[in-house]
Amino acid sequence: MRELYFQEKMNGFQMRLTSENSKWYTYVTIIAENEAGERFEYTTKHVTFLFHPEIILHRATKKFNRKNPYGISFDWKKKADIILE
Repeated sequence: MRELYFQEKMNGFQMRLTSENSKWYTYVTIIAENEAGERFEYTTKHVTFLFHPEIILHRATKKFNRKNPYGISFDWKKKADIILE
């Protein structure tokens, strides 16, 4: 499992991105949480061997940006501060 933490807040929300690979699928979860305790989490599932990782992240962030009720515009290309394997 990999986790990316973004220091810069987006619309007041602290962003975190996790990905987990199984043999066939990659699961990407984007988590947004603010200081008031509001939290939104969205998980997508992609076939691992069909897509480049950048395409998987792009598709996951597009879906997250459409589905979140807080109007958060998440950009995964911003530099992450901590990468944990």
